[in-house]
Amino acid sequence: MSSPSTAKLEKKRVLREKFALVCRPNVACAMLDVSEPKLYELINEKLIDSYVERSARKITVASINKYIADRLAGENPKKEVPLSPGRPRRASASAAPAIPATTLSPPGRRRRAAARASTTP
Repeated sequence: MSSPSTAKLEKKRVLREKFALVCRPNVACAMLDVSEPKLYELINEKLIDSYVERSARKITVASINKYIADRLAGENPKKEVPLSPGRPRRASASAAPAIPATTLSPPGRRRRAAARASTTP
């Protein structure tokens, strides 16, 4: 049987978890069943609200509940986030010149086909 002080601590822990307004990132990861990098990705995309108190990051439970409700509703919950300039995109494959069919065969056959074509009258 647990001692009275252990029972009190357990009761406080249950109440704190049940009525918490904010939580730590590891608890939020467990609530959402995501990894920490994915959680921080959601924070950066402004889908989950968080703030820093002293040196500890706190995540609002209301924003976690809202994110889950949005996901269940099937809506795209992403907010408008300005994109950074980043790296320029590569040219698409449609812009590249077409490759002749003869160069698509394996290297050994290419030489033989070219040799046959030059010897045929």
